[in-house]
Amino acid sequence: MSLVFNSFLENFLGIQLRAMLGRSICLFHVYKEQDAHFDRQKNINRCIQLLAFLQMLTEIVFPTESLYWIVYNGTPLYGKCLLVILSI
Repeated sequence: MSLVFNSFLENFLGIQLRAMLGRSICLFHVYKEQDAHFDRQKNINRCIQLLAFLQMLTEIVFPTESLYWIVYNGTPLYGKCLLVILSI
């Protein structure tokens, strides 16, 4: 494939993954608004699903150095979800 096409695919993939990451961050804040102390098992399970998504995102991005910024932008979400999981 040509260099231009690869660059286009990386940019497209970056935009798609960033949008999914943004959605995950929004979902986390919705869950927190519904249950500020995460007392409900349902919201804890949702945070576990968000962590699983971040793991998948990291695995997708890892081979492409130009997309590392996406993982860096997801780090705050990882920290928030991890605190919820550790508080169980």
